[in-house]
Amino acid sequence: MATGTFTTAASADEKKTDYQAYAAELDKSAYSGNDLGAVYTEKSTTFKVWSPKASAVSVDIYDYGSEAEGGKSIRTTNMTLDKKTGVWSATISGDLAGKYYDYAVTHGEETKRTADIYARACGVNGKRSMVVDLRKTDPDNWENDLHVMVDKPTNASVWEISVADFSSSETSGVSKSTTRKVYVAAGWMRQTTSLFTPKNAAVTAASAAAATTTLANFFICG
Repeated sequence: MATGTFTTAASADEKKTDYQAYAAELDKSAYSGNDLGAVYTEKSTTFKVWSPKASAVSVDIYDYGSEAEGGKSIRTTNMTLDKKTGVWSATISGDLAGKYYDYAVTHGEETKRTADIYARACGVNGKRSMVVDLRKTDPDNWENDLHVMVDKPTNASVWEISVADFSSSETSGVSKSTTRKVYVAAGWMRQTTSLFTPKNAAVTAASAAAATTTLANFFICG
């Protein structure tokens, strides 16, 4: 019994040491660039994902944001690893705005599909990421929008709500066409008269969340 206990403890210790060494190895290729994800232009889109321990990564392009909507991959592109940074990248020519994508990441003999944890938009339930031209989704004068600052963080009153929660009701004042726009929370919340708004609730900051949240798939990094 004592021997078994000792062995179990030693194994746990060994795993912990291995993990620390693994994490330290990852730190050597830490990437500080701000261009991860899908960087879009009308002529091409560059996909970059940090996965230093992967043995292969490819990106698939889709017409639809989920399997339920139909459509298989319309293009598969193998990505190239920069060993110095641990970043895999691929540039695909053409205007991909509105197309969806995901990655196939291989570690050893195991390959898994994952959405892009650096994505700026996604399809249904976040299973596929989306290439988006933010210039077309931003409302007028969005570039001039500023954060509401408070003297002390403790003075902030933060309200987090779901886009679906405050816009789905017929009494919300939001048209069905408006709810489909990514920027619905940006300008509409000041205009509505039928909702308990941040302004009349003495709320100093609001965070509008989409109906679904994309969770990081740590298989990419590990």
